[in-house]
Amino acid sequence: MCRCDPRFLLGQAGAYRRFVEAGISDIDAAFLEAKTASRLCLGSPDFREQVRTLYENLLRGQAHPEDAAFRRSGRHVPAERVLEVVCQELEVAREALLARRRDCLPRAVAARMLCDWAALTQRETADILGLGSGAAVSLQLRRLADVLPSARRLRQQVDRIVAALAEPQAGTP
Repeated sequence: MCRCDPRFLLGQAGAYRRFVEAGISDIDAAFLEAKTASRLCLGSPDFREQVRTLYENLLRGQAHPEDAAFRRSGRHVPAERVLEVVCQELEVAREALLARRRDCLPRAVAARMLCDWAALTQRETADILGLGSGAAVSLQLRRLADVLPSARRLRQQVDRIVAALAEPQAGTP
């Protein structure tokens, strides 16, 4: 049978599918064990113990254990600046952004930018936006993630907000 014959190609596709499915069903037991050994990290037992110790120390310094998180350090934008840029780009008054309303995408965008750019926890973001809790912020972030792929204009606005927040401000290092 010639390699350009459709029956040959169908046979090859079937063989490849069987190969992939066999690989998926044969999950590496060592990986599964490593994955379940620690919810904080993957690595050797010594490394996992080191990370667990760091995490416990971090927990001791938190008023609320759910606020403890390993975060990237870096340049942070003040929350006030984040809100200013969000209001300007979305053409929303600050009062409207902070007012409680159902299905308010500008609040969801503000929540994401405060978490990402001001390096605030979801609880701190909730306090600023007047949301009930960090869980409410989490719901806002999830809703934004669901809406964003299909909302072209909103995606463009978010991109412009990110670009504006990435620009260094005069007088900041």
